[in-house]
Amino acid sequence: MSAAYNDLLRRWAEVSDLSRAASLLGWDQETMMPPGGAALRAESQAALAGVIHERTTDPGLVALCERLYRGRGRLGPQPRRAVELARRAVRQAARLPAELARELALAQSRGLEAWRAARAARDFARFRPALEHMVALKRRVARLSADGGRDYDALLDEYEPGATMAAIDPLLDELVDVTLPLVARVAASRTRVDTSPLRGRFPVEG
Repeated sequence: MSAAYNDLLRRWAEVSDLSRAASLLGWDQETMMPPGGAALRAESQAALAGVIHERTTDPGLVALCERLYRGRGRLGPQPRRAVELARRAVRQAARLPAELARELALAQSRGLEAWRAARAARDFARFRPALEHMVALKRRVARLSADGGRDYDALLDEYEPGATMAAIDPLLDELVDVTLPLVARVAASRTRVDTSPLRGRFPVEG
């Protein structure tokens, strides 16, 4: 089992390195990259997303994750959790075609530039096509990932594993019950709200 787990660590290290490279390209685009590099950067991000998807869904890695998952009871807490998370990521990636992974990365990179231009011009219409395209792609992702369940649950699970609309909707309903009357009271009040306690320099120790 230890040899198999070490093999998983080796394979996953490559996936992690590629993912960090993609994150670095994204950070550079958002902070330092000259605008003239946007078109090529989008293509680079799409190509890298395709490679990451290929590595993550490699049949050897899929089989290894399943094998380790079946024997996870013999692993310590940290390796067991690492196996569970790797298997989850592999299974999620396997639900999506490589073409969609590349198209998502392309749309995200291009969409960022479209948003920048629209924001500078204060013209939402310039961003709308990119936004509509991204929403359509995300809907495809949701349908493919839902596995027979609700589409939104599949998207929610990416950020809050195990969470569902059925569990979260009642919590949001409670928040609505509390916040709507509070907002109405503040809006109706003629008393000026003193926000001075929120401004100023504050000692770290306090």
